[in-house]
Order: sequence, then C-alpha cells, then structure tokens
Amino acid sequence: MQPTSPCKVCRLRRRKCVWEENELKCNRCTKLDIECVPTDEKKIAREHEELMPQDGEEQVGEWIQEVQQLELELQKMESMTTASTECHSLGKPSNGQHEWQLSIVNGCLRLGTTIQSIDEMKMYTEASLRYLSPFSDLFNNKNTSILFESTSFSIPIISGVVIQRNAIQKQRALYYTKKHYQHQTSNNDDRSSRTSKNEGDNIERDGFPCPLMDYRSVIEYLVPLYLEHKIPYNGFLHIPTFQKYYNELKDPLTNPVILSMCVDALVTLPQVTRYSTMERRMLAELCCYRCKQILFDMYDDPVQYGLEIVMTTSFLQLYLMDVTLNYIEARRLTTVALLICDEFLNGPYHKGEMTAVESALYERHRLSLEMSNRTFDIFFESRMDYRVKNGCNFIELDILDDELQVTKEYIRFYNHLIRLVCTPHVSVLLGKINSIFFGESCELFLEDILAYKPIVLDWWKSLPTEYRLCDDPFDPDACTKYLEKKLPATMLFPFLAVHMLNNFISASLLHPRFKTSLSRNEDCTEKINDNPIANNVLQSLREELVELAKNTNRVLIYILKRNCTRNETGWTTSASLSSCVIVQILYGLEKLAKCPDIEYPYELLYLFKKIMNNHIKTFFPPDHTVSSSSSLLTAYIVEGLKDTNNSKLLTPSPLEVYEKYPFPGSAQLSDIIMTSLNQLDQYLYTPTTSPSSLS
Repeated sequence: MQPTSPCKVCRLRRRKCVWEENELKCNRCTKLDIECVPTDEKKIAREHEELMPQDGEEQVGEWIQEVQQLELELQKMESMTTASTECHSLGKPSNGQHEWQLSIVNGCLRLGTTIQSIDEMKMYTEASLRYLSPFSDLFNNKNTSILFESTSFSIPIISGVVIQRNAIQKQRALYYTKKHYQHQTSNNDDRSSRTSKNEGDNIERDGFPCPLMDYRSVIEYLVPLYLEHKIPYNGFLHIPTFQKYYNELKDPLTNPVILSMCVDALVTLPQVTRYSTMERRMLAELCCYRCKQILFDMYDDPVQYGLEIVMTTSFLQLYLMDVTLNYIEARRLTTVALLICDEFLNGPYHKGEMTAVESALYERHRLSLEMSNRTFDIFFESRMDYRVKNGCNFIELDILDDELQVTKEYIRFYNHLIRLVCTPHVSVLLGKINSIFFGESCELFLEDILAYKPIVLDWWKSLPTEYRLCDDPFDPDACTKYLEKKLPATMLFPFLAVHMLNNFISASLLHPRFKTSLSRNEDCTEKINDNPIANNVLQSLREELVELAKNTNRVLIYILKRNCTRNETGWTTSASLSSCVIVQILYGLEKLAKCPDIEYPYELLYLFKKIMNNHIKTFFPPDHTVSSSSSLLTAYIVEGLKDTNNSKLLTPSPLEVYEKYPFPGSAQLSDIIMTSLNQLDQYLYTPTTSPSSLS
C-alpha cells in the first residue's frame, strides 16, 4: 500500500511525492537510488529536527560570519594595495619612461631635458605637479587622504535596500493571480449567475488558478517576438540552434527555458505584445510558477541539466527583481545556479565536452548571473564589488560565426564595457565610494581621483572607431554636437556607459576635506589645511567634479529624451536601461542640490520633469503611478535607517502598496521618482527648511 504522506526526502525538498503503482519507492528516491522513508505525521517536527540539526546550522552560521569578516579584511587590504600601486605607477618614472633633468638658474627651476612631443610635455606637467614642493604632501604622503562626506542618503538607491532587507522578515503576499481570483470570487458570492460564469473563466493548474487560454498558442506567439526584438541585443540564444531545438519540442509547457523566455518577453516587450498589463502579469506568473516547478526537479541532476538551469535562472531575473520586487527569491535561485556553474567549471566546461554554442551561451548567462549577484551585494551586504575574483572571472565572451551582425556588435561592446568596469583602479574606486550610498563617508587619496579620467580616456581610445561617438567623452558640448543627430545604438551605448559611471563617481565626491589616517599625523593635516596652495588644489578638484556632475547629468537627460522621442532600434526593448538612467539622474540631481555654494542646474531639473510628464506612459504601465497621499516611502526609509540591524519588522511597508498593482516594480519606480522630485522641490524652493529625508 502506498503511503498517504510524502517521504522524508520529498518533504525536505518541498516537492510532490509521486509513487508508481506497485513500487516500493517514490519516483525521486528511485531516481536518486536512495532509501525511501515515509514520514509519520505525528513525528514530523521531531524527524525534521533530526534531519536538520540545529547545532549544524549554528556552526555553519559561525563559519559564514568568519568568512565574511575575512573577506572584508582582505577587501580593505587589496583595495589599499591596488589603488596605491596604480597611482604610484602614474606618478613615478619606471623602466621605459623619461627621467627629467632639472637645474636652478638665477633662482628659477629650469628643465634640462628636451621635450620632443605633446605626450612628453603632458608627462612632464604631471610629474612636476606631483613632485615639486608645494604639492609633495598631497601626493607623496600616504598617511594623508581626502575624506569625502555624505550629506544625505539617496532615495533611489536606499529605498530598495531598506525595503528588501526588511522584507526578509515578512511573508510575501499571495500570487497576484490568486489574489485577483479570490477578490473576484468574494465580490460575486451573492450573485450566483455571475459566479458560475467566473468559475468557467479560469482553471486550476497544479493548484494555481489562471485564465482559460490556449497556452501553446501564447508561447507560439511570444517566442518569435522575443527572437526578433530581444535576442539580437543580448545574445542569450543562438537563433539557428534554438529554432531547431524549439521545432523538435513536443510540449513547450514542460520546458523551463521556453517558459522563462516567455516570462521575460511578457515583462520586457509591452509595446509589441497584444496583452493588457493584467494579462501579462498573470501569464508571466503562471509561466514562472510552472518554470520553477520543473527547475527544482532539475536540481537533482545539475550535471545533466546545468546549462538549462543557468539559462532559465538568468531569464527569470528581471521578472523577479524588477516586476515582483522579490530580490530574496532571485538571490536564492542565482546562488544555486552559480554553485552549479562551479560544478560546470570542473565538469563538462572544463573537460571541453560542450559545443561552441553551449559554451558561449553558458558564459553569457553566467556573466548575467554574476552581475545580478553583485547587485544583491548592494541590497543585502552594503557593498559594491566588481573586482575580478578567482573562480568567477569576467572573461571575454565568445562571438559565434553565424550570429546576427547586430548581436556580434553588442557582444563586442559588452566585452569592452566589462574591461572598463573590472579595471582594478575603477573597481576599487567604486567599492570605496559605495559607502556614500548609505550616508557614510569614504576616504580616497588625491591620486585615486586624478587617475580616473586618464584611465577612462585610455579605454575610450582603445575602442574601435564604430563604437566612439566622439574623440573626447568628457566634452562638455557633446549634447549639442552629437546627441541631436541620428546615431546607431552601438555608438550611443558606450557613450552612455561612460557617463553613467562619471555621474556615479562625480556626484558622490562633492564634499571633500583633508584628513590623516593616523592620529600621529595631525600636525601634517593641520599643515595641509593651512596651506593655501593645497586648499586651492582641493577647491579646484571639487569645481571639476561639480562641472563633471552637471555635464554628465545633462548628457543622461538628453539621452533619456532621445529614447522617448526617437524610438530607435535597440531602445524599444530597453525599459530596464531607461530605469537605470532615471535613477542615475535623480542621484546626480539630489547630490548637486546638497551643495549650497554652487549654481544649481535648474534647467536640467525642469527638462527632466518635462520628460517624465510628457512620456510617463513610456516608463510605466497604465495606472501604475503611486499618488503622494498613498506613498509610504519617505517615512519608511527614515525608520528603516534607524534600525540598521533589521531587528524589528517595520509596518506598514511600501511593498503592501506596490503589490496592489500588476507590476509592483513599476509602481515602486514611479513612487521613487515622485518622492525624489517632491523632496528636491521642497529642499530647493524652501532653503530655510531642510527635509529630514534628505538630511
């Protein structure tokens, strides 16, 4: 007789326990070739404790804390070493570089070495700035740093951090589809005729209510759209191989890769699909639900299904993070997929058993998961770390011969962009500035900042001509010179990437002052602070950062406007990219507002508001704007920042407001934008009152 309760293994995995007739084991235990032990309902709690001992959990928790502490210490040591080494190499001559012969004639310093080119003149200028007497303390004293203070936390950045950390303690709401049908049924209980009609409008699939549709036709409709409008720009599928694979499928509803593709299509292609916002959410939720059921079964055999697991998890990321705001589940699935990637490195991938197509797709999706994982670090670990690490290196992506030309161009651009972000100096700089996000200060050496622009310019010059919009990406007149013209996306994206990086760095470093890292050097600090030349250098540095922040915000706003009005190829599928640009603009405008001694760029704020008002339907689905009276964001963030250890559950949560909408992520973004703009107006137009949320 087959047991009525699931076996221990299926219960622990929270999977359905299926028994074939006259079998002594369930299907899962038979497949895993292990003993199948039914559970006793009266002893479930005790048996669960035996299988999952608490002592083990405590020990693992201690190990995790120790590893995290070691990682933090190692990160500090590496960042100091890397930054010091890179900056040192910029300032002092090494093998192959010039040594300058100097002499004093009539009390004046004279250069005895002949300068034969513009490059040599620049080298001499840089060397003289660093090593001649008025600036020796600024460049050569490694105990003297610049402290960049954070005058406020940023609503666009910190809102997601506070909400997601507090969401760990809170059970998430029911599936949107279930809530919809429960609400629909409760409203029609007293109208039996309509109730019977509603019962015929939906069906149950594995206990999940969903609209009555021909799901195969839905998939057959979405897949070609996805191949046409999305795959050419991310290269996540090899179209010839996929089409052959897809045509041979008997039932696409049983394939997690197809289902996850449909989820991403429903989320990212609203302008080309025929479904309403509610239909897109319900269909995406059903596909995601079924996809995860299959995915969990595949975890039993990660070697056989590794590539499918990695691809499926990658396709689901945008839905889980930007639609449902369920970063916790997204992180859980990503962690499992990356662990499977580690098995791949020692298995089929390392042994060369994968085809060229499989290998290329594996690397692309693994890179996507790695980038998502670094995003989770910001939300849950308060750190930004894009350094190359052992075991998860950002290697150059392969390009397949028979891919579309546009796909090849984008993959080449991704490779160039990864090379910039993972440059040791840039990645360490981003890691240090990370603390500004959370209202804390950061320390940098003057050389850290001065080295940034030459590194970006060197990277820019290394790009192929077809990727360079202009000779100098820092050109303050770039908007009027170039952005009004018709441009290919492959030229616009590198320019956009540089200015998103510029904006983050420059807007974060607008409040500098000198500081020594050791108390015994207080006299040195006092000497520098009293040195008018040193203070002029610091003031000049700040003025340059302010101008860079203004210029880069101008570029981002013009690009956002261009995205809304031109609707050029490559932009129609980039809603998430537009969201990133919007958040960057808000971050820059907020940080500039906290500098009372500068001329605020009101014209940029006005233009940004005008774009948002005129093109709000481009960014959000219909009826997804959260009114100021319904918003809980500002008060929730202030309260959340007081509880840095997440010791209590904060209620009510903005999640409860956002989850009333089919696309909670869009509702959150609209709330962030309106709240940020309201705070900016309040601060800029009532300067005598400093809003607590920005202070």
